[in-house]
Amino acid sequence: MTQLPDVQLVGAFELSAPGCRGACYRSWLVAREEDENSTLADFRGRRAVANSLDSHSGYNALRYLIAPLAQEGRFFSTAHLSGSHRQSLAHLRAGKADIAAIDCLTWALLRRHAAHELAGLAIVGETPLCPAPPLITSARTDAETLATLRRVLTQFVEEKAARASFITGFTVPERAAYQAIIRWEEQAAALGVTAL
Repeated sequence: MTQLPDVQLVGAFELSAPGCRGACYRSWLVAREEDENSTLADFRGRRAVANSLDSHSGYNALRYLIAPLAQEGRFFSTAHLSGSHRQSLAHLRAGKADIAAIDCLTWALLRRHAAHELAGLAIVGETPLCPAPPLITSARTDAETLATLRRVLTQFVEEKAARASFITGFTVPERAAYQAIIRWEEQAAALGVTAL
């Protein structure tokens, strides 16, 4: 939405992981088990970690949630970038950070395939639903190729690999649905919060 505004939307996967609904997903707010009964407000002045500045699920969504709680544009004492959701979880486990926003699909896949990476961690909150990550193509992709891409992706969801990845369908949402991502950023900025 911010760095590739001229691409074409191919579509999005419908997902069955806990926390997802159709072609929408959310992030879980994750902390160590010792904080499992805490609310987001309890993390004021503590340390956040996010995967990257351009991540909706790990950065923008968390910024949106803390904005109403911030004071003079700040809520956390520090916020570090880890490079990936898995690295953010590793930071939590190692005590280098106290809270992170992890998309529910990543959480479900790790629970299924690498549960040890979630050991000692707990979900303490959640973000609202937003459109699932878009599949995109160049603005120069012709209509016939775009139709082929959509047909192949529709067929892919019937494959075992798709089901194993919590993919249950393929849809072409309205591009306007993704404006929610920009609105979350704008609403946080209106409250004086432009960064974690």
